[in-house]
Amino acid sequence: MGIIIFTDLDGSLLNHDDYSYVEALPALTRIKAAGIPLIITTSKTRREVTPLRQEIGITAPFIVENGGGVFFPRSDDFDISGSYEKDGYVVMELGMSYEKIRAAFRNINERFPARGLGDMSLMEITDRTGLSLAGAVAAKDREFTEPFVLDTDQESDELDKLVTLAHPSAGLWFAIDTGLAEHFLPELPAMRLEQDPVHRHKDVLTHTLAVLENIRPPAEQPADRPPFDFRRTRLAALFHDVGKPRTRGYQKGRGVTFHHHDAVGARMTRKRLEALRYSNDDVTAITELVALHLRFHTYSMGWTDSAVRRYVRDAGPYLRELNVLTRGDCTTRNEAKARQLAARMDDLEARIDELATREELAAIRPELNGGQVMEQLGVGPGPVVGAALAYLLEIRLEEGLLGEQAVRERLDDWWRTNHRG
Repeated sequence: MGIIIFTDLDGSLLNHDDYSYVEALPALTRIKAAGIPLIITTSKTRREVTPLRQEIGITAPFIVENGGGVFFPRSDDFDISGSYEKDGYVVMELGMSYEKIRAAFRNINERFPARGLGDMSLMEITDRTGLSLAGAVAAKDREFTEPFVLDTDQESDELDKLVTLAHPSAGLWFAIDTGLAEHFLPELPAMRLEQDPVHRHKDVLTHTLAVLENIRPPAEQPADRPPFDFRRTRLAALFHDVGKPRTRGYQKGRGVTFHHHDAVGARMTRKRLEALRYSNDDVTAITELVALHLRFHTYSMGWTDSAVRRYVRDAGPYLRELNVLTRGDCTTRNEAKARQLAARMDDLEARIDELATREELAAIRPELNGGQVMEQLGVGPGPVVGAALAYLLEIRLEEGLLGEQAVRERLDDWWRTNHRG
């Protein structure tokens, strides 16, 4: 069996600090003496690689621009389907031409603050990379790929513009397929989990983008739907399952599992939104929505009024957004199941409205305030007041409004049981 050696350049064949190959010369001599082909595979351009190959004396094929193209010395010994000749080489193009890449990149620029190497002057390239002027010229002579940088100060604005489009999934798929998403939202392509015939599950990325599409702009919402923050809800939809890749497991009899992906995803969401420089209010709201997006899943088991109150209390000011996100998180193709899930959500919202009418549900709090607790128990400020208020809030959640007299009696009972000999 023949031997072929593939090598990267920076930090491999070349010293990482000064890009010298002196330390590799003994190995290069042995490889050449043994007649072993040494194939360079690198992110560099052909113009950057050619002088090095000539200097070292390498004649084997070489791979440039992260696999964008493979260059073979011209030969009559073999034929490569789909190849073409260029400057004395037979070229196998594995991606697309630089002209097509640049055309696609101009489309990216309409949505993202990205600057490609082709947009930069030679002086800017040398400043950003540390290359010499000649090195910058060689790096800019590209045939298959386009390195780029993002303006981080504008990333959140550009992401907002994208997710609030009527149909954002096309732009997001483009950002994923071109590698752009790796630079500003790496959690997104990470959700493209491989499926296999044994551990079957929904493709998380496809599901996520379907949820995003399900959350329609306010103008397309039913007339009786309360107003909600469309931008934040769309962002919450984008992030709601980011915790799944980190929590993916397999349980016999249940298949693929994502235990606690809501909590893990909320932490990941907070970290990414802060890196994208979203406001504190946005970070808090979107993170809370991600953390709560699974709460409705147990509704089919039967919620008491207490459970409904807790749902409202935990959602707080984001209740409307959470309800819209929950509706959007149904991507089943089973029409009967979809109707059933929608009916359950309708039922929950009706119960919330009914309880709100009876109990001022939007502001769930104990029926006595701190001053009234101190007056009733004859105590001053301190931890016991907080404990008493927590007890009264639990009563409020479990039993609803009881009236001031009944609550004072319950407080006295609690005090006698827990704080008096």
